[in-house]
Amino acid sequence: MWRDPLIENEDRDTLVAMRIFFTVLLCCHLAAAAGATHEPESEKVSGADVFLITIDTLRADHVHCYGYDRIQTPALDLLAQQGIRFTQAFTPSPITNSSHVSIMTGLLPSSHGVSDFGIPLAAKYPTLAALLAKGGYHGAAFLGAVILDSKNLAPGLDRGFEFYDNFPELATTQSRWGRLERRAMEVERRAESWLSSHQTGEHFVWLHFYDPHDPYEPPPPYSEVYKDRLYDGEIAYADSALNRFLTYLKNQGWYEGATIVVVGDHGEGLGEHHEDTHGIFLYDSTTRVPLIIKLPKESQAGRTVDGQVRTIDIMPTILNLLGMAAPPNLDGDSLEPLLTGVPSTPARFSVKRNTRCGLDGPRCARFDRKASSLSKRQSRSSTISAPIPVNRTTITSLGMARFKNCAKRSRSGAPNRLRRNLRSGRYPREPSMNCTPSGI
Repeated sequence: MWRDPLIENEDRDTLVAMRIFFTVLLCCHLAAAAGATHEPESEKVSGADVFLITIDTLRADHVHCYGYDRIQTPALDLLAQQGIRFTQAFTPSPITNSSHVSIMTGLLPSSHGVSDFGIPLAAKYPTLAALLAKGGYHGAAFLGAVILDSKNLAPGLDRGFEFYDNFPELATTQSRWGRLERRAMEVERRAESWLSSHQTGEHFVWLHFYDPHDPYEPPPPYSEVYKDRLYDGEIAYADSALNRFLTYLKNQGWYEGATIVVVGDHGEGLGEHHEDTHGIFLYDSTTRVPLIIKLPKESQAGRTVDGQVRTIDIMPTILNLLGMAAPPNLDGDSLEPLLTGVPSTPARFSVKRNTRCGLDGPRCARFDRKASSLSKRQSRSSTISAPIPVNRTTITSLGMARFKNCAKRSRSGAPNRLRRNLRSGRYPREPSMNCTPSGI
């Protein structure tokens, strides 16, 4: 049958147009579906496992890879060989919970407000664990001391962790072990147990080894090997627990691809500047700490960074390495340029004052640059910059100012022995909430 060529061409054009229309419509539909499917996963970042180990009361100059030949710390030495070692790392606070909050938030104590035990971390400050949880990480924390327990002495520090290994509310023993403190090997064992039951997904696991904190009572054989230097014995014992944890990661196949950060939360006076322990002054003895970062596949292995850095730089550094955005207005900065070999420039250490405490350290004092002295006058806001190491003239006015503040906050006041110790320059251990020696 004869067909008009003009009509046949029109039918063909119509068919082609319909095919194009439906093809475009299908593409739009698929694109919209794809966008809807991936939008909820936009915060998911595929990255390495992250293991953070904080060793309490750890001076940098009492670690073998930092030049101290009177101790053996093979685990820390190994990480230094396979990672990046920072020779001039400083904490903003010589108090355990305040310094750990700074590590976890990237903020100075004057910013996050946790300047003493029991002060809650405000919900407006995101923690590293909370930000990693948004990126799909499974977080767990294993504590070596009750002073980081989120139920009482460190409220808010557990934010973002799926599991936070608090101490039992009802103690079954009068011994401090298990009631106030856990040995590093026990902390490591509990971390292993959790990881073994959470094999899949990406992990952010924090281990806190408290052992170098006073009283110095290392277990055998460290109590014998270091019988004349029990503080060193505690460090060597904590290092052995770290070694066991690294061995576990290797056996699980997680070590090579992991980012591992080891840092001290603060140092120890050991009698320097008339301070036996810590919590009063901001000398290098209590603020300079070891910091070692091992990157996946041992990238930049064996590098040493002499530029001055801070423990508040850890949080933005980890986020930066994983491709996650850090919160605005952090006090810390990412160390990624230093990790990748960019030459560092001499930094300056900033110490901020707040209305309650003065320095970003223990309590109630003001540093005068001209006189290099401390006074009890407080200032509403200012920043002091000084090159690190910061060595300041030792005086007892800070201790006495702290005593007076403590006496006001304690119904019974401070013991006469504490008053005598402050006047003579012999200071107590890290204080508890009622301003007396903690004993833990």
